Formats: sequence, structure tokens, C-alpha cells
Amino acid sequence: MQVPVNTIDNVTESALLRNNDTETPVDFDTHMDHPIPEDFSTSYSSESEAEDEDDEEIIYGEPSFSDKLQEWAVTHKIPQNAINSLLGILRQEPGLHHLPRDSRTLQKTPESVNIQEQPAGKLWIGSLRTIIRSLLENKSVVDTINLQLHIDGLPIAGSSKSQFWPVQFRILEYPDILPQVVVIFHGEGKPPSLENYLGPMVDDLKLMLQEGIQLNNKNVQIQLHSVIADSPAWAYIKGVVYFNHCHGCTKCTVEGDYYYKQGHHMSFSSLDAAKRTDEDFRLRKDPDHHKEATPFERLPIDMIQKFPVADSLHLFDLAFVVNSKPSKLIEVLEGEIEGNFLKSSDISVKLHQERTSIGFEESLPRKMK
Repeated sequence: MQVPVNTIDNVTESALLRNNDTETPVDFDTHMDHPIPEDFSTSYSSESEAEDEDDEEIIYGEPSFSDKLQEWAVTHKIPQNAINSLLGILRQEPGLHHLPRDSRTLQKTPESVNIQEQPAGKLWIGSLRTIIRSLLENKSVVDTINLQLHIDGLPIAGSSKSQFWPVQFRILEYPDILPQVVVIFHGEGKPPSLENYLGPMVDDLKLMLQEGIQLNNKNVQIQLHSVIADSPAWAYIKGVVYFNHCHGCTKCTVEGDYYYKQGHHMSFSSLDAAKRTDEDFRLRKDPDHHKEATPFERLPIDMIQKFPVADSLHLFDLAFVVNSKPSKLIEVLEGEIEGNFLKSSDISVKLHQERTSIGFEESLPRKMK
């Protein structure tokens, strides 16, 4: 089915088609095999255009003029018609005839995007191997590269539950390369199936961890440095209970105690519980900690060490707000706001009045803004 690009959500279009203003048709392929084949490729526009172009000299380790122009256009969100006009001018200059005529060729805009229909949304899965090759094709390569994954949910609308769940990665040895998107799920909640969501990407990564990847006639080893996520997303992608569950500690087998009268919070007070290990995780030694299997278990990685805990918001900050004196201020403001909408100036007045009365002169803001 041919659907105009402008019918796709704006964020999807920006993420996948990279600033494409035109009505390029998108082919929605509802079937996607996995694992993704090694020769997976994306076709780009204007093949006939390349026939009359001179080859641009490539110096490994340095971005070409075309790469710099492409980055400039994306960074500053230059309209497509403006890029086309600029390319027409530049192509008339000596030594720049190799530049394409169309911005879609310059930005390597895909002619079609494979979207997999899901019961609860839509799923786009790219080829991790192909993306890495395209990023490093004009760079000098090292012997080993470390990948860092990031997974989290992203609300995209204030009037509905519509949200994205992108999987991003970055190459630690090349800090100048921005994080790249390899998977995007769109729906009104988390992806319902971990296997459909992460399975193809994990299988692609597993093969690269075992065999490496060919880059510029060199076999480069691939390692997974870490998987970064906040506590709710972390529990979801590992298939374990949430952080506020009595068996939710990610590093040891301590059993938490829930306090009903002291702020409704889970507390992990024991300091001598056994540490979790990769072997114990895979053998389900603590069955109450697990909810379902995760595709990440197919990788030859440490399921504990490769998922660091770096989320003070859910583990500390929220508990502090709920269980400390600022909660009194929240109650005061809620009492004033109930049934009415206060202006920011009115809330600033309340903040000023309450800062000294509850003993938080330094930690509470002076104004609403």
C-alpha cells in the first residue's frame, strides 16, 4: 500500500526520513523476517544521477565536503527546496560537479521504509550492521569498537498516550558521531512483545559479537559496552519486576519492606544479601525477581554488569520528595489549586511564604519558574 509520507507522525518522519519535505511514497511492508540478513541494504534515490557525477576524493578519517554539507543541512534544518537551490549553484563551480542535484540524494533519504504492523502499534527495525558500516565507511577504523545501547519511552502528545520507544546506540570510539536510532516502536504504551521489539536487533548484534564486522577491508571486533535505561525501562527490557517491588533490587537478592504509614515506599535495609550474578540470573535462582525471558539473554554478556544502575530519579529523588518536608508544601499548593488554576505569580507567593515556615530556605525555589 502506498501512503504519502505526510500521513506518518511528524516525529516518525523526522527520525526515519531525515527532513524530507516532499511527498515521497512510503512502502509499508507488514512482514519483516528476523534475524536481519547480513546483506540488508536500503536503496537511495536518483541512481541515474550518479552516472554523470565525478568521484569525490575520499580521505579516511576526514569527512568529505558532501558529508559536511549534509551535516550542515540537517543541523540547521534547511528546507529541501533551499538545499536543491544551493546544490544547483555549487555544481556550477569547478571541482564540485560531483555533488548531487537533489537534497534527497545528498541526505541519503530512503525511497521506502519498512514498517511492521503490530497489534498495539507500528514497529520499524533497521540493520545495526548496515548503519555501522555507513557511519564508518569514510573513517579510519580501530581494531575494536564498543557499542552502548539506550532504550526508553518518549511521549509525543499531550492529549493522548501516543509514544515512541526508540532503541539508540552510539560508538564510544567515535564521540563525534551522534547516537543513531536502530529500532522505533510507536503505540499507546510499551511494546507488548519483547521478542518482536528487540529480537531482530539482538540477533544482528549477536552475530557481530561473534564474528566482528568488515569495515574498509578490515575485520573489526564488536563489543557491547553497556545498556543504558532508567529503572522502569531497565526492568521492562530485562523482563524483571519493577524497582519498587520487594524483589526489585538489581544488584543483590535483598527483600524489601513496604512502609504503608511512612510515605508508602519500599525500603531495602539489609546490607548483607547475596549479590546477583549472571549465572544466577540465567538460572532463575530468584524466581520472584523475573517476569519473562528477554532477548538479551541470547547475547554472550553479563546480564548484571552490562546493565548499570544510573537512575537517581526513581531510586532516590522521588522518595525524598514524597517522604520529606517538601511534601507539606505540595499539600499546601494542591489545597490552593483544587478547583482553581493559580497563576505562576500566585504560586511564587506561596513558595515565598512556605520556604521559611517549613525550614527549607535553601532547597526550595523562590519562584514557580
